[in-house]
Amino acid sequence: MTTLLRVHLGSLMSRPLDQITRPELRELIYEKLKSGLAPKTGINPLTRDEARAFLEAVEEHNPRYFPFSLCALRTGMRLGELLALEWGDIDFLGGFIEVRRSFTHGHFTTPKNGKSRRVDMSPQLAETLSVCH
Repeated sequence: MTTLLRVHLGSLMSRPLDQITRPELRELIYEKLKSGLAPKTGINPLTRDEARAFLEAVEEHNPRYFPFSLCALRTGMRLGELLALEWGDIDFLGGFIEVRRSFTHGHFTTPKNGKSRRVDMSPQLAETLSVCH
């Protein structure tokens, strides 16, 4: 397993997790897909154009779901985590969301790995959510 991680994560493997940025991870994913790694072995994110088209369609046809859709796209949170999100989980000053719970099979549980985590908010997401709040 360690060899597999070294092969795919390279120099990121030696850095503390809290010092690895989202842009670095996006670049890593892009490079792995470009090198031929099968999409099923990793994340297959929407392109910028696809994300923009999706958000424009939501905003035009069902604007009520725009904040939810934007949050999903900008944070990468799982559906159950998004459904369990509460206003108290959002730190507007710090610019992050604390993922503390998930909603699955009709009840609230801990997130998938059993631990809470912080997810950064983009300025657009923070502004959109602050207007809703």
